[in-house]
Amino acid sequence: MKSDGCSVPAPLKRLVPALRDFCERCDATVCAVHDAAYGAGGSSADRIVADFALFQGARAACGDTLAAEVFDAVRNFGSTHWGAGPWHGGERAWPEDVQAP
Repeated sequence: MKSDGCSVPAPLKRLVPALRDFCERCDATVCAVHDAAYGAGGSSADRIVADFALFQGARAACGDTLAAEVFDAVRNFGSTHWGAGPWHGGERAWPEDVQAP
């Protein structure tokens, strides 16, 4: 399992600017552990544990408000990646932005 650290796809950074701030300030180890948990999958309780561990790491690095936003984002947008195999995240997990003609 190879993690790409605390990367977030550009579309999500635009939707949730706090995620961009988190990526710039967090400890990448916290994200690597979260990536490993998402790659392994498991029960819905396991996912909550993984997301809460990410929250705790974000809280230590960035404070309560930003940590809450990160937690909300992974809870709302991360379910399709739970248990989907090794997480390679970041820009590679989303299609390229398409410009309107």
